[in-house]
Amino acid sequence: MILTDPRKLFRGAAGDSFLLTLVRIVTLALGIVTTRIMSGYFSLHDYGTYSTVMLLTNSVSSITILGMMDGLNFFFCREKDPIKKNEYVATIFSIQYFIGIVAATVVLICAVPISNYFGNRDVKGLLIFAAILPVLQNSISLLQIMFVAIGKVKHIAVRNLGVSILKLCAIIAACYLVSNIIFVLICQVITDTLQILYFHMVLKKSGCSIPFFRFNRFLVKEIIIYCIPIAMSTIVRSLYRDCDKYVISYFTDSETLAVYTNASKQLPFDLVTSSFCTVLLPYLTKYISEKRYKQALSLYRAFLELSFITTSILAIGAICAAPELMRFLYTEKYTQASYSVPVFILYIAVDIFVVFTITLLLSASGKTLQIMLVSAGTFALNIILDILLFVHMKEIGPALATLITTVSQGMILLSLSAKQLQATISSFFELKYYASFILNSAVFALLASLVRNALIELNLNYFLVLCIVYAMYCLPVIAISYKRIKEDIKSINEYQL
Repeated sequence: MILTDPRKLFRGAAGDSFLLTLVRIVTLALGIVTTRIMSGYFSLHDYGTYSTVMLLTNSVSSITILGMMDGLNFFFCREKDPIKKNEYVATIFSIQYFIGIVAATVVLICAVPISNYFGNRDVKGLLIFAAILPVLQNSISLLQIMFVAIGKVKHIAVRNLGVSILKLCAIIAACYLVSNIIFVLICQVITDTLQILYFHMVLKKSGCSIPFFRFNRFLVKEIIIYCIPIAMSTIVRSLYRDCDKYVISYFTDSETLAVYTNASKQLPFDLVTSSFCTVLLPYLTKYISEKRYKQALSLYRAFLELSFITTSILAIGAICAAPELMRFLYTEKYTQASYSVPVFILYIAVDIFVVFTITLLLSASGKTLQIMLVSAGTFALNIILDILLFVHMKEIGPALATLITTVSQGMILLSLSAKQLQATISSFFELKYYASFILNSAVFALLASLVRNALIELNLNYFLVLCIVYAMYCLPVIAISYKRIKEDIKSINEYQL
């Protein structure tokens, strides 16, 4: 059917997806600007202290959420009785508040040993924020689930954009008016509190108010049983993501952590991948449940190829001009350490191989236990390699360990995913095309690197070098791959629920 009105393309779910994607791009851009301002203004020690607090905050938040986001979505959408639905919501929020308060108390009690672990006395005075922020962040995450469940997606998009702008303004004020890292954290507490108030206000107007500290004790067991497997997987993923930073913190100082934290930040090369994951999960779930393995294989194969091509183009272009890109993102002082650029490059490589660690097929097959076991195994391997490789390679070691474990995890998950479709790993790839793409990428990457060296010799401005080199690699590879990308998108669009 031909759509006579193009505006129809941007209505309903498609419109919401487009809006959220657009806002995500803007939010990521503002986040990069925020990081650049802080990196440039504050000293390595101050930024390292801030990075330590945020590392703790993110870890505590990931651990204490305990799968409640999935639980809230499941019970809210499943339950038809409005009264019972409200009881599930109130109980889940009450459980989360209780866990958050307990975790906050533990963080404050352990203030001295925590600051001793990081070898930074300034951390002790800031742990109040590492205690408060996880409670606020987890509340926001749960409230966002509520908004999606009642169809208030546009409100989330507007909120995300507004919060990003507000945080940017707060960072600018903290840097240029107050000149204090504490003010940055205070602003985060304020903005998170305002977000919670905003969510509650909109939910109340929509007839979906959430009572505080009211729960049905008879529902607790059911909720916990559902959430525990998801919680374990989330905890493992969180620890896997940050364990190299904890190793760096233990063996080095705050200044080193500051540089390593920025060098190891995940950059948004996977925008296409993440957008398609959400969309394709129900399709794959339906095909696998109906044992339509051929359709599932074809769909996943097109998705995997599209994700690999788009992510690789953006990532390899960044590798070709890595010193200049890192300088642009975080200022020159973050490129001066001998390990900074190698760590940056290794983590860009990680971004490429993360494509193969996507658990779409296993999730669609309901194999959550397999996902958890693989995550736990690669986490254990990562810790061992982090320590061993740090001893031999110092700061570069943990980054290399992350790359090795990511590749290993990808191969294991691809193998398990293939078994669900009664296929082999090779069936996921058109090896001839992948070989051709990799060869073309290598040739243009080499040319771009040679051009970069020549431009450096001419003492050109680093930003100009970055733009020229990035364009020299990306534009021809995009031109060569355009037809294939178009075919993959067309192939994906042919599938229907």
